[in-house]
This record gives sequence, structure tokens and C-alpha cells, in this order.
Amino acid sequence: MLCYCIWSLQNLHSVVSYAFLNTYLRYLVLQALLNFQLCPPLE
Repeated sequence: MLCYCIWSLQNLHSVVSYAFLNTYLRYLVLQALLNFQLCPPLE
């Protein structure tokens, strides 16, 4: 029972961190797109 509890806690933690990473990456991509639109690179 204890093993199962620990396992489910680790599982929950990995799911939460995955969702956090997903959201953070999406935020970074949005920021990059906004910056690109605001100040396009000089060629």
C-alpha cells in the first residue's frame, strides 16, 4: 500500500512537471513570436 502511495505521488509529480514544462515552452514560443513580430531581424 505504501509503495503504491509513493508510486502514485511520483506519477502525479511527473504529470505536474510535464504540464508545467508544456505551459512554459508554449509561453517561451509565444514570447519569441511576439519579439520577432515587434522587432524583425535586420538582414
